[in-house]
Amino acid sequence: MFSKFAKVLAVSATLLLSSFVAAESPREQFAALAASHGGIIKLNSKTFDAITAPDRDWSVAIQMTALSATHAKCEPCFMFKPSFESVSSAWKKVPSKDRDYHFFAILDFKDGQDVFRKLGLNSAPFVHFYPAAKGPLLEAHPQTQMWTYDFNQHSFDAENFAHQLSSHTPVPIPWTKPFNWALFSSVVMTLALLVSSYVMFGDAIIALVTSR
Repeated sequence: MFSKFAKVLAVSATLLLSSFVAAESPREQFAALAASHGGIIKLNSKTFDAITAPDRDWSVAIQMTALSATHAKCEPCFMFKPSFESVSSAWKKVPSKDRDYHFFAILDFKDGQDVFRKLGLNSAPFVHFYPAAKGPLLEAHPQTQMWTYDFNQHSFDAENFAHQLSSHTPVPIPWTKPFNWALFSSVVMTLALLVSSYVMFGDAIIALVTSR
């Protein structure tokens, strides 16, 4: 009887230990969330508190915005949105050993009004950067206080945004200027027009020039 009970106890302990081993840490949960949402974690008040927890071993850049239908007149929010998405998309190229220690997140006013009030925000957008509070990142970047990206100094430009953040992320953000398809198309169309014009009028132009 005792041996049977001991076996049951041993199995239970093994299962319990396995569940602890298998359980994901908060950082791993946020990494999975970022991967499943295109690199940007959509927050509410509860997840905002979780991702900015004082014992975090990761850093996070949070776009405080107002993009919902009820705040459609927040033109600066819509102006900055492509830049934030472009930089966060570039971060996906980073190997997971570094990528999973920094996150990009967004908190819309409609999903976190109490957070906006707590931070004293009455306009948008803002980008708040929360550095790691412990772990390897803290050793590499000793600053622990939240800081705000300065749009007045650096503009809404994605290149400036990536450059400023790269001084605080685990590795520099591999952002590159997107290929200018509009300019490429314009050049191609111009060349095509020149070629077609030459084909149609080349002989006449040559004859006119040589006749002089």
